[in-house]
Amino acid sequence: MSSFMENLYNNIGNKIKILAFVIATIGSILSLIFSIVALSNNLIIEFILIIVLGPLFSWISSFILYGFGQIVENSDKNISKLNNLSENTLKKEYKNKNSKTLTNNKITLSSEILEKIATILANLDDSKKNKLKHNYKDWYENIKKLSIENLIEIIKNSNDWQKEYVVLCCIELESRE
Repeated sequence: MSSFMENLYNNIGNKIKILAFVIATIGSILSLIFSIVALSNNLIIEFILIIVLGPLFSWISSFILYGFGQIVENSDKNISKLNNLSENTLKKEYKNKNSKTLTNNKITLSSEILEKIATILANLDDSKKNKLKHNYKDWYENIKKLSIENLIEIIKNSNDWQKEYVVLCCIELESRE
């Protein structure tokens, strides 16, 4: 049952576009039916208006819904591309940036740890780093005393409740380049 519910909203942009097409098609078919009714009642002007304007309005009114579906679809694609691009870029940048430190200290890090550190540091600019250092001054003073191996071990074995502490460990690890 849960996979059914998950599939209801997968690829929603395409489903919205299909819905727009279905609504335009139904509007056009209804216009054809109403125009036949108008013709059978000898309403020539109404017949012409309904047969011409009905499908036209149905088609034009579907533009907004179809366009929204296209935006959702493109947004999903762009987010996916950006996530892949930023993850790959962060990994490469961090590996290149820290390869000297890691080689000099003869520490081997798995790509998983490098990825975790890069992801944490990617979301921090200097002002955020300084604010964290200031807010958790006592923690940071203790962290500065730890060896690189200990910092990596803390990052590797971290839990969600230790988030600020782990971020401070990443900041300290980065500063030791």
